[in-house]
Amino acid sequence: MAGIDGIMADEVNTLGVEQTALVEEVLEQTEKKQTRKPIDPFYLGRVPVYNDERKFSISPSSWNNFVACPRRFWLSRRRLPRKAGMAASIGTIVHGALEDILLLDLEGKQDNEKGWVPVVMERLLNSQWEDEKKRFFAHQRQPKWKEDSRDKAMQLLNGSMDIVLKRSGVGLMPLEDVTVGFWKWVQSLMGAVEGELKTSDGKIMGRLDVMMYDIDTSGEVVGWIVADLKTGRPPTDGVYDTVSRQLRLYRDLLSENNPGHPPIISEAWYSDGSKVFTARGDSVLEEAFAAWEAMYPTPEPPPATPSDDACGFCEWKAWCPAYLPFRQNEPNLGSFSDLALHVERYEEETGAAVFSVCAATDDEGGITSTDRFIGGTLEDQSKEVFEEIRAAGWDEPIFCSSILTQNGTLRIGHWSDVLPYAPIVGVVEGRMEGAPELKKKGAGRDTPTAAPVSNPDEEPDPAGAYYEGLIHDGYSEEIALKHTKMYFKDFET
Repeated sequence: MAGIDGIMADEVNTLGVEQTALVEEVLEQTEKKQTRKPIDPFYLGRVPVYNDERKFSISPSSWNNFVACPRRFWLSRRRLPRKAGMAASIGTIVHGALEDILLLDLEGKQDNEKGWVPVVMERLLNSQWEDEKKRFFAHQRQPKWKEDSRDKAMQLLNGSMDIVLKRSGVGLMPLEDVTVGFWKWVQSLMGAVEGELKTSDGKIMGRLDVMMYDIDTSGEVVGWIVADLKTGRPPTDGVYDTVSRQLRLYRDLLSENNPGHPPIISEAWYSDGSKVFTARGDSVLEEAFAAWEAMYPTPEPPPATPSDDACGFCEWKAWCPAYLPFRQNEPNLGSFSDLALHVERYEEETGAAVFSVCAATDDEGGITSTDRFIGGTLEDQSKEVFEEIRAAGWDEPIFCSSILTQNGTLRIGHWSDVLPYAPIVGVVEGRMEGAPELKKKGAGRDTPTAAPVSNPDEEPDPAGAYYEGLIHDGYSEEIALKHTKMYFKDFET
């Protein structure tokens, strides 16, 4: 547990602002290259094995995954490359900093000392920031790290502290006015910080952020508050169903493990705006045990239930054979799109490419190339990952998410996900099996990966098809010709 002196120690910066920014950028890129493990396009995850030593258990997040889509949950247990995200990282940073200050060792400090809280909060947040950045860069799938989001993280930490003060019964007060003695009293109200909850058989578990004693005006404990800190956008019309299920499960686990407990309130603490929402309702423990039975992993994948809600933030779309057919039928993603693409031509120096758009032929991962050709660019992390999987021998379709379409071309940038399109359809002899087998270049055996691309008998004319596609989309002949020549220099109308 950190002490206040170590956290408030002065730091000396001998570099100018511009020099410091340059050094940080160089170190960041070096750190990223040193820690990130390249994506193996032929890796299809592992089959999980559960036994008496390694028991299968579910948490509120995995339960919510299953409710949204059973296939999504099934894929999440396959040890596939996980995706980092700036919003999730900010959440981790704020959670960690709040936990640190709630557990801060104040022994030996003067109770009347003021002005220390803002300084300590900044140092704790900066420490969490650097730790999370290392974890972020270790992810195989990562967008760009946004250094300018630090102010947002501090804003959310301030909002979290405001909630703690309000739930302590004192209302809002300037953080610089919080004395050491008062914060010691706040800490005494914490029954648990980052506490683990689980059933006696280990089937259901959860990790609550805070269990706080609820006190009356005389200072007597009249109940317990189970709180989960949220750094996302607060709801406008009551607590979300997924959050309600999570909080009621925490409440029920705490109740189950503590006979004779006082009344328990379950709350979602939204640091954005310092808003508190209470989750009310019947016990969900019986439902949780039924969910455990239904969720126990099987070799064969359960059915997918694709929808905008279920698929919107799913990490495993590239491995799900049901997603591409669904997206073809429900294409509206605003300014962005998710596509399976075959790279027909690629310029490594600039990242410029010509793609043929692939179409799903069934819900088992089958796809075919089409005569729709479109130009675009791969940028930043997306370019890096594409070159990585291509160097590993992958020349089959790639799955790209959050593609931005501008002026009839595709921009696949740091915000996009680029992965081999390799839908997993089952397990054969203890290993994952992809849709129809392909042979890895240079390999001596067939490796289950993605569905093959079937090309038409006649050789297509990519340049002509690309040009005609732009004309069809309403672009003038001059603009269409200009863009076509960007990717097909010898093209003539």
